[in-house]
Amino acid sequence: MPSQKGFSLLLVVLATIILIATGITIFNLFIKNSTFYTTVLLSKEEKLKNKPTLYNLGVNFDKFDPSSGKAGDFLFTREKIFEDRLFLEFGYVVKNGQVQKVLPHPTYFLPQGTKIIAISPGKVLGLRSQKDSNDYELLVQPKDAPGWRIAYDHLENVRFKKGDTVKTGDIVGEVTAGYNSGSGNFTMTEITVFIEGTKPEDIENYCPYMLLENSVKDQYAQKILQFAKDWEEYTDNPAMYDEKSWVFPGCRYEKLNETNTMK
Repeated sequence: MPSQKGFSLLLVVLATIILIATGITIFNLFIKNSTFYTTVLLSKEEKLKNKPTLYNLGVNFDKFDPSSGKAGDFLFTREKIFEDRLFLEFGYVVKNGQVQKVLPHPTYFLPQGTKIIAISPGKVLGLRSQKDSNDYELLVQPKDAPGWRIAYDHLENVRFKKGDTVKTGDIVGEVTAGYNSGSGNFTMTEITVFIEGTKPEDIENYCPYMLLENSVKDQYAQKILQFAKDWEEYTDNPAMYDEKSWVFPGCRYEKLNETNTMK
């Protein structure tokens, strides 16, 4: 039989092994969970290996119906609209005097209260109140893409808070009344998909439509093209959208570095 001293030593060894194993488990859990809140542990190359998969456009695009005056969620109108468009594609250039802003996101002009839906599942990282526009921005990390972010901007009646889990198709909020950018009764919302970084040169904004899941990608591409055609016919301006310059319907570029969004 082992001596009492030997038995005590055995207990110490077992306790040490358990402590080390527990410590490793806790460390791994910390590393895994921390990717929801920081990108320090991931290089840009690692982030690019796991791009998010998107499943819808955030709003409903559909063929124009003259009887309702609507094309999905969009209400066709003769009112003056910012840049004369209800939809500004990713990479569209907005000019303000000598300054040009290259949009790192698609922008939608919609009636107040239009519901915006989640384009991908994920976890809410934060909800930011914006005093200048009297609305909110919801920041989500996609479930399948640590280091990436989806920002739903200019919302009201937001349905989620920090730490909540969002499923594809969930209503995340509604188009606010507080930010119409000179577009009459129409207010705008923006959906930005990007690789987060601590410096502007590290931030890459991606056209969300190019990240659509393969089974729905062609379907939504056709919806965007149909929308552009319908709006051009409605406004009697066949050159409104330069579809030939699009690398994918609704995308002037695949991606835009944050440093290239202002010219």
